[in-house]
Amino acid sequence: MRSPNFRRRLSTAHSGAWFTARGRPPAGRQGAARGGGAGGPLEGSKGAGRWNVRESEVLYCALERDGALSEIYFHVNRQQSVFPSRLRSTVYRMRGRFDKVIDLSDMALLERLGVDPARYREIVYRDTQRIGEAVGFLGFGAMRVPNARHPSDNLVVFPANCDLDAIERLEADPVDWADWRRKRGGARMDIESGEGIVFEVR
Repeated sequence: MRSPNFRRRLSTAHSGAWFTARGRPPAGRQGAARGGGAGGPLEGSKGAGRWNVRESEVLYCALERDGALSEIYFHVNRQQSVFPSRLRSTVYRMRGRFDKVIDLSDMALLERLGVDPARYREIVYRDTQRIGEAVGFLGFGAMRVPNARHPSDNLVVFPANCDLDAIERLEADPVDWADWRRKRGGARMDIESGEGIVFEVR
């Protein structure tokens, strides 16, 4: 099988606004949403994720607001038997520019790279982590990939390969989880605490 031609997938520059999501559990509770933690919106993931091993830091972002919230909801919900009803979250919208970006949002291309599309929504990260490590090693500032929880794309940023200080924070809005879940037919919440961030590409 021929290796995919990445040349058409590269862009010399990529700008726009993106959303990324995290969550902070209430005092005394363990666990956080995607990229979670008490740090600021540009604090990267410190643990292993879909596109990074534990030793590599990345910033997980979404290109749509609901994409970011769907990610944080999934990761909080799978760690607790009842979704926390007092989860305090904030959605941050940001804008930045990267000199070297790769577009891997085509699932057919990921399949050629060894990713099983049928299992993409599962917590099966070996092949995607391998790809993410290679992309980071090659010096890319970011890569665009499919969102596993929403019909949109994510943007994975590699802090070691770009200037995070150049990313502009556009706005920060609190998340009403009860309203978000109600509009999507979600079950009744129990409530707790958390924080979130979002990047939206235009």
